[in-house]
Amino acid sequence: MNARQSQTTWYVSTPTARPGVIAGHALITIRDALAGAWRRWKERNEERRAFDAIADLGEHMLKDIGAPNSLVANAVERREARRLEWINVDLP
Repeated sequence: MNARQSQTTWYVSTPTARPGVIAGHALITIRDALAGAWRRWKERNEERRAFDAIADLGEHMLKDIGAPNSLVANAVERREARRLEWINVDLP
């Protein structure tokens, strides 16, 4: 006899199948993404503040302390831009 047996698939309820758990995982993922973005922003902000503090030093002082040429060039460029702003303000 060639009788076919019915194959019934039973799905076991897992904790991830419940909507509340899925939403919880999504909130955790969002929280982790926001925390990572905040951490990266703080690092960039700290780098910018450190550069601003160093950029106020003179070109020769930066060379004396062994700053890279790119840092010296950026500091000179920023100082020149500020000087040009003051010149533009003085012009009628």
